[in-house]
Amino acid sequence: MQDCDEITPSEFLKEVMYEQEGVVKSEALNISKQAAIKADNYARLAKLNGENRMRNEWYNLAWELRKAK
Repeated sequence: MQDCDEITPSEFLKEVMYEQEGVVKSEALNISKQAAIKADNYARLAKLNGENRMRNEWYNLAWELRKAK
């Protein structure tokens, strides 16, 4: 896992979408849920570092990945 400072939420989302490409829907949902957990961890790390704007971006990404259907 890369450090939170080295990857942006948009780059992370691109990686998740690339992983989901060409897999069955159930596997894509599983990938999305796992990515949501990582994004939530990045949000917590950003909060600890005092980066509120970045924390909000990671939190919103985690929320979107969690509610994927």
